Amino acid sequence: MNIRRILQRVILAGIIVASIYFGFQNLRAAIAVGNLKDDPVTAWEVRFQPVKKLLPFKRGAIGFLQNSDVLGTVSDNNEQGEYTLTQYAMSPIILVRGDNQEWTLAEFNSSVYQTWSQSNHGQFRVIPLKYNLYLLHRLTP
Repeated sequence: MNIRRILQRVILAGIIVASIYFGFQNLRAAIAVGNLKDDPVTAWEVRFQPVKKLLPFKRGAIGFLQNSDVLGTVSDNNEQGEYTLTQYAMSPIILVRGDNQEWTLAEFNSSVYQTWSQSNHGQFRVIPLKYNLYLLHRLTP
C-alpha cells in the first residue's frame, strides 16, 4: 500500500470516530436538558388531537378565533405564533381566520369566552375542550 491510501484511511477513520463521539455527546446533552421528552411542538400537536377527532371530516377548512378577535378584548399572548403552530398541528385541516365556516375552533380564556358567548348566543353549538379550546358548530347557515 502506498502512503496516500494509508493517509486516506486514517483520515476517514478519524472522521467516523469524531462523528460517533459528537453524536453521543449531543444525545447526552439532549437527554440532560429534557429535549427528547418535553418537545413543545409535539405537546402543541397533542393539545389539538381531540379537536381533529371531533370534526366530521379529515380534510377541509374551519374557522379560527382567538382572544383578540372578540371586540372589546385584548390579548397579551403571542397570538400570531400560536396561530402558526395551530395551523401546523391541525394539518391537513386548514384554518381560516374568523367564524364564517360551518365549524370554528376558538381559543379563548374564560372571560373572553363569556363576552363572545353573550354576543353569539344561539348561533353556535359549543363543545368545550381542555386548554381553553372551544369547538363551535354553526347552527344557522
